[in-house]
Amino acid sequence: MTRQWINIKEDVPEEGSKIYYFSKDLGIFKGEYYYLKSVNGSVCPHKFTSNHGLLDGNKVSHWMLYDHHYRNMIPLPPDYNKIENIEEIKIPDSQQKFNFTYQIAGDIQ
Repeated sequence: MTRQWINIKEDVPEEGSKIYYFSKDLGIFKGEYYYLKSVNGSVCPHKFTSNHGLLDGNKVSHWMLYDHHYRNMIPLPPDYNKIENIEEIKIPDSQQKFNFTYQIAGDIQ
């Protein structure tokens, strides 16, 4: 299965879809998509939510459907190539997670 990012200007996910979304300024998030039309029409109606907050379509450039089977295999978004003078990709502290397991081999006396 080929996983790829979709430009928000070309297509949007179905409302309530679980997705990954990318903001050039903030990073990659897992969340949901909603379309909320404002009364005055001046605010972008595309909303992306996660545990880290709410972003609108003006901050998000690409999205990709969430797939539990491939949750750890996320390709870099196209906008990473447009960041100038970058030597390495920095992941914000709020997105770094470490999982580990341990087992007690025997009783320590």
